[in-house]
Amino acid sequence: MPTILDYMDIQYNGVMQGKSLKGLIEGKEGNPHDIVYGEVSIHKNKFFAAAATKDYKFILDLQTGKKQLFNINDDPDEQIDIYMEKSRDGPVPLENQLTLWLINNSRIAERLSGKEDSSVEPDEEQMRQLKALGYAQ
Repeated sequence: MPTILDYMDIQYNGVMQGKSLKGLIEGKEGNPHDIVYGEVSIHKNKFFAAAATKDYKFILDLQTGKKQLFNINDDPDEQIDIYMEKSRDGPVPLENQLTLWLINNSRIAERLSGKEDSSVEPDEEQMRQLKALGYAQ
């Protein structure tokens, strides 16, 4: 949406995520995102969220809570899950950022649906991660 509005020269001050890719499309700037996020539904019974950088991809199964991490430089086909190895030392790359993105998405969806509710709260693990990042006290 930000890219389309930018091409149409339309200013929008409402709730919106993302930023225009017009500069990237026209070759005027490099990648505007350090982290790319996404959610996907497969066959209406599997739901995943992911965050990726140029080095890693973190995937969260939104139904089971299963977490996977791949080094996409060394393993571009995502065959070797390194989550368990990396999680021994604390939160893995991208896990905290994806958690924050999902919480933010829930809040935006509530605002847009007109059903805004203060019940969207992080669980204990998410709160620990938010505190570790300095986003919560």
